[in-house]
Amino acid sequence: MLKEVTVRHGQSMIDIALQYYGSINGVWDVAKLNDLSITEQLKAGQTLKVTVTENETTKYLGSYNDKITYVIACGTEDVFGGIGYMEIGNDFIVR
Repeated sequence: MLKEVTVRHGQSMIDIALQYYGSINGVWDVAKLNDLSITEQLKAGQTLKVTVTENETTKYLGSYNDKITYVIACGTEDVFGGIGYMEIGNDFIVR
């Protein structure tokens, strides 16, 4: 059975695959159903077709009302490292 889903800010095709297929292997199905490349940058509000599948992982993710993969997609931030980003006494300790 096909279902239309709306992409949220920061979601990738991998996030959609995890959410609706329970594994990143679903990326191929999402890409094929929507005539997209697997590396396509998705836009918030974009509508995608997915095949609804039922397994233990999708049951678990569905119990969180689709919020878990959104948090995974948006919950990361860039962390820079190295000398140019260190602060003496904070993350660069002089001995």
